[in-house]
Amino acid sequence: GLVITFTTWRLIFWINLPVGVFGTYWAYRALHPSARAAKNETFDVPAAVFFTLGLLFLLLAVTWGLLYSWTDPLVYVFFLAAPLALAAFVVWEVRVSEDPILDFSMFRNRVFTLSITTAAMQSLALFSVDFLLVFYLEGIAGLDILTASYLIIPMAAMVSIAGPFGGMLSDRIGARIVATLGLAVQAAVLVFFSFFLTTRTPLLDIGIAEAVYGVGGGLFWPANTSTIMSSAPPRRYGVASGVMNTFRNTGMVMSFALSLVAATSVIPPYVVYQLFIGNLSGALPPNLATAYLAGQSFAFEVSIVLLAVAAVVSLVRGKLPAHAPIPGEAPAASAANGGDKV
Repeated sequence: GLVITFTTWRLIFWINLPVGVFGTYWAYRALHPSARAAKNETFDVPAAVFFTLGLLFLLLAVTWGLLYSWTDPLVYVFFLAAPLALAAFVVWEVRVSEDPILDFSMFRNRVFTLSITTAAMQSLALFSVDFLLVFYLEGIAGLDILTASYLIIPMAAMVSIAGPFGGMLSDRIGARIVATLGLAVQAAVLVFFSFFLTTRTPLLDIGIAEAVYGVGGGLFWPANTSTIMSSAPPRRYGVASGVMNTFRNTGMVMSFALSLVAATSVIPPYVVYQLFIGNLSGALPPNLATAYLAGQSFAFEVSIVLLAVAAVVSLVRGKLPAHAPIPGEAPAASAANGGDKV
């Protein structure tokens, strides 16, 4: 909100550059290879290229369809190229690569696979919520972009506050229960947004709902992340973290695409663009406001279904297995993560 209000929306992308440079330098200086790391491992460049191209083609297809037309031939080309590139990635990793980026044998672990699936579905369902709510606060409530961004703060604040409690609670009663409870809380908030968000909904109600939504995230992510890392073999913690963040970020990007599709399907693309960059002056006309609320409600209903499925997957993921001890490591240390509470 501050960046768009006082500078330009383009700075949102540039501002990450110095942060990334500093983070890379800091990681290079502070992080050191693990003593357990295998020797002579190489970075799998072809796999990285295939995977990047797969995601790139998928995003290009969605973006091109939003900007121009879903019947444009390039949209079909991109949608066809995306699964081909991702299939090439899988084939290369499984049959060719000596040092794969993604160790597919990890997916033989039921707990790991279902936990990753849950994380991806939660990201796909929920990361568009704030995006759509900002559109709502600008286009329906008539707020400027800075004021609208203030109403998103309760969610972020409650994630930070509830996160540590979510971690402690998962240690006591089990990560599976806590993560599923977090999904249920977020689904309940989306039910409110889908069926009770109108042109006259008080801003206080929206702020409270955002806070509750953040509590759900604070319960889900520590518990689910703990399960993912605990279910991975000790030598593959880095790979497990990378897989989790890859699936989460992919779900997040596609979630934003879902929100844009929902918005542009009911109101003109140029209006969505003005909402996106914070240049809309005043609320939408009544006919466009009604249409936008219908599209937003449909997007939230899709997210509710995704969360319901994610909650079921989370609940049936099972208990953590004990890992075989690593030479030089006490057996208890390897099995410590296999408690019955998960």
